[in-house]
Amino acid sequence: MRSIRRTVVVLLTALGLSLGSVAVTVPASGTTSYPTLTNVRYAKQTGFDRVVFDFSGELPSWTAKFGTLEGEGTGDPIPVAGAVDLVVRFNPARAHDNDGNATYPIQNTLDPNLPAVRQIRFGGDYEGYVSVGLGLRDIVAYKIYTLTDRVVIDITHPKPFRTSDVSASGTLSNIRVDRVRAARQAAGYDRVVWDIRGTAKPSYVVRYSGDTSLLLVKLTGPGTASFYGTTPMNPGLPGVKRITLGSKSGGTMIFRMSTAARHGFRVSFLTSPSRLVVDVKH
Repeated sequence: MRSIRRTVVVLLTALGLSLGSVAVTVPASGTTSYPTLTNVRYAKQTGFDRVVFDFSGELPSWTAKFGTLEGEGTGDPIPVAGAVDLVVRFNPARAHDNDGNATYPIQNTLDPNLPAVRQIRFGGDYEGYVSVGLGLRDIVAYKIYTLTDRVVIDITHPKPFRTSDVSASGTLSNIRVDRVRAARQAAGYDRVVWDIRGTAKPSYVVRYSGDTSLLLVKLTGPGTASFYGTTPMNPGLPGVKRITLGSKSGGTMIFRMSTAARHGFRVSFLTSPSRLVVDVKH
């Protein structure tokens, strides 16, 4: 008997310095009629973009990962406009009826030009697989869930870059930074990561020093502060040129990050493991 409602939520957050390659598979249950794609819809929501895949029959299973969209049956890469592709493969699924007539024109390219989703292209409809690439403007968190007759993907809007101060309060007492890492990202910014021991968030302030291009990253706690990495670092990236531990006293550490110009930046605190992330726009 067909399920009236089946909801599964998958939340993937891109962590660290490089493109994630984690795949998530959600199995369908009790298929009684073949999942057939009939429509694709998209819209901007508050804080995220929503892409909806309508199916007749039962809902398919899927895998989702950041990577390269490839043609079904050929393996040839298919370019999708955007900084990174979120590739989703539905199985079992099709985009045609029993007579071979298309139920959705997967040869068409969709251009939503939304805050997170720039373009949508399909990889094909072949031997029970339908694949699609969502061209995203940045590596961001997303979730996938199902309703009675559709698969829904919600993609978080990227945080804006700014030059004004960013600060947050935390509960971490003793600040322990194991290392600092830096790498260039495909979406047009450099990412600097402070690996922090423990699960709590430290208090931090990130700001430019006066009118200069020197970005200060201050970590504080009521206890002690320790750094086990190595500075100075000279990553030689388009935006980030040099990172040094400027001062350390009591429970406070201040890192000095020289940038090529007074670029916009954004700050995130990620968990599992804990790390402070500062993205500097090129």
